[in-house]
Amino acid sequence: MSASTIHAGKSIGVGALKSGKTITWQRFKQRYLNREDAFKYEWVNGQVEKTPRSMDKSQLYILRNLLKHFRQLQSSQKMSGELISEPDLFFLNNHRRPAICWLSDRQIDALAEKDAYEIPAFVIEVISSNDQINRVKHKLNDYRNAGVQVVWRIFPAYKQV
Repeated sequence: MSASTIHAGKSIGVGALKSGKTITWQRFKQRYLNREDAFKYEWVNGQVEKTPRSMDKSQLYILRNLLKHFRQLQSSQKMSGELISEPDLFFLNNHRRPAICWLSDRQIDALAEKDAYEIPAFVIEVISSNDQINRVKHKLNDYRNAGVQVVWRIFPAYKQV
C-alpha cells in the first residue's frame, strides 16, 4: 500500500506529511470516514493518510485461514471474540484501520457506544510489496504505544510471519 497525504482534496506525496495542513477529527469523520472508494483513510497526528484499499488473493487466503483457526478456538471455548478486518479504531490519538485485529466480545459490545475507545489485544498487518516501511513502522509503534499485546506482520510474498 503506497501512502500519500490528503490536503484540500488533493493527493500529495509522503514527504509532505509533517508539513501539511491538519484537520480536526470532526472534519475527518465528515469527509473521509465513510468514503467508499478504492482507498483506506486514517487520521494520524491530525492529518489524513490515504492508502489503496486492496486485499489481494493472498490476503484473502490468509484471512480465511486465520478465521478458520479462530473459529476452532471459539468452538472449543478457548476464546471468545472476533477477528475483524479493517475496523475504525483509535490507538492513543491516531485513528487507524489495522488489516485484521481480534476484539473480545466485551470490546465489541463496548464499541457500540458513542465515542467508545477499545484497544485490541492482537493486531495483524499484512505487508504487501506496495507498503512503505516507514509508514508500517509508525503504525506498529502506534499499536505498541497504545498497549496492543501482540502484533503480527505477515509477509505473503515471503510466506513469513
